[in-house]
Amino acid sequence: GTAASPARVIYVSTSGIELWNGPDADGGLKTQVPPTVDASRYHPLFAYCRSKVFNVFTAMAQQQRWGEDGRAISVALNPGLVPTGLLDQAGAIKGAFYDWPFVHAQKSVGQGAATTIHAALAAGVVREVRNGEFYYINSAPYTPGWVGGHPEWFNPELANEAWELTEAML
Repeated sequence: GTAASPARVIYVSTSGIELWNGPDADGGLKTQVPPTVDASRYHPLFAYCRSKVFNVFTAMAQQQRWGEDGRAISVALNPGLVPTGLLDQAGAIKGAFYDWPFVHAQKSVGQGAATTIHAALAAGVVREVRNGEFYYINSAPYTPGWVGGHPEWFNPELANEAWELTEAML
């Protein structure tokens, strides 16, 4: 890409980020990267949600590093609730997502792809990202954490800490 027409890196997330229980008690992420695995407290759904939170953090930190006039931009997005089979082995949790009360919110594969296509191709996304937007739902910028009541958790400091802790593991 070029500064005028940057390449785009897209991280797919989920509305499950709203279920994340937030940073550690000290406000950081040291017990989450790498994740502390206590078998008695592990649940695959919450592990999945946390992985998607870190997709958002990666997009934020990467965009910060590339800056306002970089040759690429980085965004995270939620394609919506698309019945893909991901929860086929999840027991009762599957019903919670694919039956009442969320059946009205389901999207077809095409509808779910719309936000990804928007982030990949829409000219306005470059300006929005360079002005600080980094997360999209329904082809529009959105504040992650808003539904869960903690948008403050999705901040540049935590994004950078997640980046640095991940980099140290590699």
